[in-house]
Amino acid sequence: MAAISEGLESNQWDYGIEVEAATKNDLNAYAKAKPREYLDCNAVDSDLWDLYIEDFKGFTLNNFDNLKTSTKQTLRNHLRNRGVYVPQHHKNKTLSQALYETLQEQEQHSVVDSLN
Repeated sequence: MAAISEGLESNQWDYGIEVEAATKNDLNAYAKAKPREYLDCNAVDSDLWDLYIEDFKGFTLNNFDNLKTSTKQTLRNHLRNRGVYVPQHHKNKTLSQALYETLQEQEQHSVVDSLN
């Protein structure tokens, strides 16, 4: 039975989310499901960046602020570990701001460029 509900959960977000109508719980469930989906399709680098931009379009800084910290950390770590640059957060830049900044980029930021 658990496998059936897990399958339904991931399929629930196949076509995105209506951000304006979503509850905090909806947003958290959506953001939590996306890294699993990205793993399933083995998305890395520019493919993963494209998916992130498409999946989180419409998200505002406030939407990211409403996510649980652990959900934001998981999303950030997944993006970074698979080749998508997400800026460091620190006392002057929150984790929400870092994820939002990545979402607002017009072109994918090169991880190699950021190391130089």
